[in-house]
Amino acid sequence: MAPGLDIYEIINLGNHRAEELQRVIGILESELKLKAEQNLLPIQPGDVPATYADIARARTKLGFEPLTPIDVGIPRFVQWYFAYHRLPRR
Repeated sequence: MAPGLDIYEIINLGNHRAEELQRVIGILESELKLKAEQNLLPIQPGDVPATYADIARARTKLGFEPLTPIDVGIPRFVQWYFAYHRLPRR
Protein backbone atom coordinates (compact mmCIF):
# COMPACT_ATOMS: atom_id res chain seq x y z
CA MET A 1 0.00 0.00 0.00
CA ALA A 2 1.27 3.49 -0.84
CA PRO A 3 2.18 5.73 2.11
CA GLY A 4 -0.59 8.12 3.16
CA LEU A 5 -3.41 6.07 1.61
CA ASP A 6 -6.19 4.37 3.52
CA ILE A 7 -6.56 0.62 3.02
CA TYR A 8 -9.64 1.25 0.85
CA GLU A 9 -9.89 4.67 -0.68
CA ILE A 10 -11.67 6.08 -3.69
CA ILE A 11 -9.55 8.54 -5.64
CA ASN A 12 -10.97 10.30 -8.67
CA LEU A 13 -8.58 10.37 -11.63
CA GLY A 14 -9.55 12.36 -14.67
CA ASN A 15 -9.66 15.76 -16.22
CA HIS A 16 -10.26 18.65 -13.84
CA ARG A 17 -11.82 20.76 -16.61
CA ALA A 18 -15.11 20.28 -18.43
CA GLU A 19 -14.87 19.24 -22.10
CA GLU A 20 -17.46 20.18 -24.70
CA LEU A 21 -19.48 17.12 -25.68
CA GLN A 22 -19.49 18.06 -29.38
CA ARG A 23 -15.68 18.22 -29.30
CA VAL A 24 -15.47 14.74 -27.77
CA ILE A 25 -17.92 13.42 -30.36
CA GLY A 26 -15.88 15.04 -33.14
CA ILE A 27 -12.66 13.41 -31.93
CA LEU A 28 -14.38 10.02 -31.78
CA GLU A 29 -15.87 10.47 -35.24
CA SER A 30 -12.46 11.35 -36.63
CA GLU A 31 -10.69 8.44 -34.97
CA LEU A 32 -13.40 5.88 -35.79
CA LYS A 33 -14.03 7.26 -39.28
CA LEU A 34 -17.76 7.20 -38.54
CA LYS A 35 -20.41 9.90 -38.35
CA ALA A 36 -22.33 9.90 -35.06
CA GLU A 37 -26.10 9.82 -35.23
CA GLN A 38 -27.22 12.61 -32.95
CA ASN A 39 -30.71 13.43 -31.72
CA LEU A 40 -30.22 16.79 -30.03
CA LEU A 41 -32.91 17.55 -27.46
CA PRO A 42 -33.44 20.42 -25.05
CA ILE A 43 -31.87 20.16 -21.60
CA GLN A 44 -33.62 17.34 -19.73
CA PRO A 45 -34.54 17.20 -16.03
CA GLY A 46 -31.44 16.15 -14.14
CA ASP A 47 -29.01 17.32 -16.84
CA VAL A 48 -26.12 19.41 -15.59
CA PRO A 49 -24.41 22.16 -17.59
CA ALA A 50 -20.88 20.86 -16.93
CA THR A 51 -19.12 18.00 -15.17
CA TYR A 52 -15.48 17.35 -14.39
CA ALA A 53 -13.39 15.29 -12.01
CA ASP A 54 -12.52 16.63 -8.56
CA ILE A 55 -8.87 15.57 -8.44
CA ALA A 56 -7.93 17.35 -5.20
CA ARG A 57 -7.37 14.06 -3.31
CA ALA A 58 -5.35 12.61 -6.21
CA ARG A 59 -3.17 15.71 -6.26
CA THR A 60 -2.62 15.64 -2.50
CA LYS A 61 -2.12 11.92 -1.97
CA LEU A 62 -0.63 10.81 -5.29
CA GLY A 63 0.89 13.96 -6.77
CA PHE A 64 -1.40 13.33 -9.76
CA GLU A 65 -1.74 15.94 -12.48
CA PRO A 66 -3.52 15.19 -15.75
CA LEU A 67 -1.07 15.63 -18.63
CA THR A 68 -2.76 14.08 -21.66
CA PRO A 69 -5.07 16.41 -23.60
CA ILE A 70 -8.42 14.97 -24.67
CA ASP A 71 -7.50 15.17 -28.38
CA VAL A 72 -4.54 12.87 -27.67
CA GLY A 73 -6.12 10.62 -25.02
CA ILE A 74 -9.24 9.62 -26.94
CA PRO A 75 -7.33 8.44 -30.05
CA ARG A 76 -4.90 6.53 -27.82
CA PHE A 77 -7.80 4.86 -26.03
CA VAL A 78 -9.50 3.92 -29.31
CA GLN A 79 -6.24 2.45 -30.63
CA TRP A 80 -5.75 0.49 -27.41
CA TYR A 81 -9.35 -0.75 -27.46
CA PHE A 82 -9.11 -2.09 -31.02
CA ALA A 83 -5.74 -3.73 -30.34
CA TYR A 84 -6.83 -5.24 -27.00
CA HIS A 85 -10.00 -6.73 -28.48
CA ARG A 86 -8.19 -7.66 -31.71
CA LEU A 87 -10.72 -5.76 -33.80
CA PRO A 88 -9.96 -4.73 -37.37
CA ARG A 89 -9.57 -1.00 -38.02
CA ARG A 90 -11.29 0.75 -40.89
